[in-house]
Formats: sequence, structure tokens, C-alpha cells
Amino acid sequence: MSSFKVRNENDTMEPGTILLRKVQVNRTLVFEEGTTNFHHASFASIVEFLLVKESGETFRILGQSEPIEIKTIPFSPNDQESEKTISASIQSAIEVGLNKIIDSKVDGKLESNRMMFQKGY
Repeated sequence: MSSFKVRNENDTMEPGTILLRKVQVNRTLVFEEGTTNFHHASFASIVEFLLVKESGETFRILGQSEPIEIKTIPFSPNDQESEKTISASIQSAIEVGLNKIIDSKVDGKLESNRMMFQKGY
């Protein structure tokens, strides 16, 4: 990557531009069946990149992390894991997305947006 800069909404994107457009963190709380006893929480992240090909076409590429579990209630007074777990989850999703971009450039496999949304791409 040659440079990083803040992009305004109306800026045009030049060929070769990679834009991190969206970050989403999903949190799931699991309780013991039939009780209010907390069992675990999990976090998983999804990021969306936009990639502009030399032809000017824009492709969306998703990176998704695997769920990461913690044993304390997120953001409770005893919680010391959530912040680090969320950070690790986002970092993992970004790595997955960037690897998809690198793989697509090496293999020349940017054929359709639908392929980019498949987890195993």
C-alpha cells in the first residue's frame, strides 16, 4: 500500500483504491437452557472493503472472523476480556478481507460480487 488518507463521501475512487467501508461486530450471549445463568458470550466481526479495478469497476469484498468466546458477561464490572476480544475479532476479519484481495489480484479472480460474499472464497 502506498498511502492512507481520509476519504470524503463525494471523492472519486481511482483504480487500485482499496476502501474499508464498514465494520460490524456481532455479539451473542448464551445462557444455560431454561435458566438465567450466563454460560458464555461470543463475538464475530464482518468488514466490507471496496476495491476499484483498473477498469473502474467496484467490487465489494467481505472479511469475516470466526466467533471468539469469552466466559464473562460482556462489559460487566468483572469483564476484562471484551475490549481485547472485539479488537482481535475485527483484526481477524480485516486480515481475511485483505487476504481475499491479495489472492484475487494474484489469481485474477474478481469476476462477480457474489463470489466475494462466500466465506470460503
